[in-house]
Amino acid sequence: GKYIIDAGIDEVIAVGTLCKHLFDGANHQGHYFETVEQCIKEIDSIVKNSDTVLVKASRSMHFENIVDTLKDKFD
Repeated sequence: GKYIIDAGIDEVIAVGTLCKHLFDGANHQGHYFETVEQCIKEIDSIVKNSDTVLVKASRSMHFENIVDTLKDKFD
């Protein structure tokens, strides 16, 4: 989380209990969601066309659904 602050990253989107420590370490900059479904409901209001998005996640949580949502929005 500290790296995120030091690197000047604008927005953090953390999903799932395993990412909670990342969100906490980034001093709660950005958004934290417990589930992928919650994230998908809010992603349109968070991510802008000019944003660079890194999706780092566990496949077991079906993060590909977040990627698919982003692709649909910006394709």
